[in-house]
Amino acid sequence: MTNNNFAKLILCSLMLTTTGLELRADDAATLPKGLWRVRWAGAFTYVTDRFDSSGTSSSLGDDYSLTIGTSFLSALKPQVKELVKNLNAVQPGLGDNLNIAEINMEIETNIISNRFVVEYGITDRLSVGAILPVATATTQVTANSQSTADFQTALAAAPDAIKPALMAMAQATSVEAMNQSLRQDLGYDSGLESWSGTGLGDLELGAKYNYLKTHPFQLSFKAGVRLPTGRTDDPNNLFDVAFGDGQYDLGFYNYADYHLLGNLYFSWEAGYTVQLPHTSSYRVPVIQGVSITPVTAQLDHKPGDIVETGVEANYDPFRTIKAAVRYQFRQKFEDKFSGGNGISTSALAENTDSQLHQAIFTIGYTNIPLVKAKEASLPLEVLVFYQWPFAGENNSQAQTTGIQLKSYF
Repeated sequence: MTNNNFAKLILCSLMLTTTGLELRADDAATLPKGLWRVRWAGAFTYVTDRFDSSGTSSSLGDDYSLTIGTSFLSALKPQVKELVKNLNAVQPGLGDNLNIAEINMEIETNIISNRFVVEYGITDRLSVGAILPVATATTQVTANSQSTADFQTALAAAPDAIKPALMAMAQATSVEAMNQSLRQDLGYDSGLESWSGTGLGDLELGAKYNYLKTHPFQLSFKAGVRLPTGRTDDPNNLFDVAFGDGQYDLGFYNYADYHLLGNLYFSWEAGYTVQLPHTSSYRVPVIQGVSITPVTAQLDHKPGDIVETGVEANYDPFRTIKAAVRYQFRQKFEDKFSGGNGISTSALAENTDSQLHQAIFTIGYTNIPLVKAKEASLPLEVLVFYQWPFAGENNSQAQTTGIQLKSYF
C-alpha cells in the first residue's frame, strides 16, 4: 500500500482506458445521407498487472501490499500509541521502529462492457452519433497478514510484562482487525474485500465531417462530448471500479485514409481530449506514500488532458473478409487538485500522468459487397478484436477481447 493512490487510480481508470472515447479507433469514412448504422460492441477485460512510472510491469496487488509498522498502526488506531510508549520504556526506540506485520494482496479485475451505438448520415459528408456504455465489473481481492521476522525476534526477547502489548499489536494487524478498523475508525464502507457492480458509463455524443474526398485520400474531422452519466469512484471503497470520470470531456480528432490498393488502405488519426474541471469528494493522504486516511475533503479536480494518435492497416483478403491491425498511443497529463481549506493535495496528483502503447487486432465478416450485388438484403458486419497493451507508464496491462456487430438501414 505504499503506492496505494496509484493503484486506486489504475482501478478507477480501467473503464476509460480499455473502452476509450469512441472518437478514436476510427477512419475517415462518413455515412451516406439518410443512412442509419447501429452497433453493439461487447468486450471482456482482464487485468492483474500494470506498468509503473518507469514502465516496469508488476502485479496490481504489489501496490496494495504493506509493511505495517508502529507509526502507521498508531495513526490508524490512536490507542496503540500507549503500547508504543510502553515498548520504548523497555528499550528506547523499540516501539517507534518496529515493523509488526506484512499484508500481502492479490488483485484481479474483470470488466464486461457493452457499448450501444447509433449513427446517422445528415449529408454524404456529415454524420452524427451517440454511444451509451453499460458495464459490469468485479475486483477479486485476496489478502493475508504475516508477522515480520523482526517482530518475532522482538517478541522472543521481550520481558513477559511486555509480551501482551506486542501480541495486541499483532492482533491489530490481522486482515480481520484491519477491515474492522477501516470501517469503524476511518469510515470506509468496506475493507480489504472484493467488490462488484453494474452500471452505465459516460454517454458520448459526436459528429464527423468529411472535408476532403479525392482518391486515393480522404480526410475527416470528428468532435464530441462525453457526459458524466457513469458511476464515479467511491472514495470510501478501496477496490471499486469507476464507470465514468465525473466531468465533461471534449474530444477533437482528425482522420486521414490512404487507399493504396483496392483491398488495402491505411488510416491515421490524431486527437486531443480536454477533460474539464469538476468538484468531488476525495480521501486525502496524511501519511507519506499511504492513501488510507481518515481525511475526506471536497476538492476541485482538473484531470489531465489526453493526446492520442494511431495508425491502422486494413486489408480485405477476400470479398467478405476484412482484417486490420492498429497501433495506438495515448498520453495523459498530470491531474491537478486544489481546495480543501489548506489541506495538502500534492500526494493525490502523484503518478496521475500516464502513457500507453497498445496494438489492436481485428478480423471480421461483411456482407456489404453481397448487398451491393443484390445477393443479400440486410447489410451486416461482424468483427472480433483483441487489445494488447505492450508498453506504458502508470497504466494497467488490461487484456481485452470482444465482438462487434454492425447493421445499416
